[in-house]
Amino acid sequence: MRGTPAAPEPVASRLHFYKEHELEDMAREAGFAEAHVEHPDFEPIAREVGIPEEYLELFKGSAGGQLLLARK
Repeated sequence: MRGTPAAPEPVASRLHFYKEHELEDMAREAGFAEAHVEHPDFEPIAREVGIPEEYLELFKGSAGGQLLLARK
């Protein structure tokens, strides 16, 4: 998502984008017994709150957005 409205330059160049296994490993190292990454489809919510049509693709589950779910 680097270089998109979700992570615009030059800010995106200063961020670290974690891979799924990195996020899961960090959660387990922090003491969570279960951790996994999902890619939910936020497009309907983005549409509902008025995100412009040209950006809605960024909110679809397949667009690369990550949500870390972890449980102690």
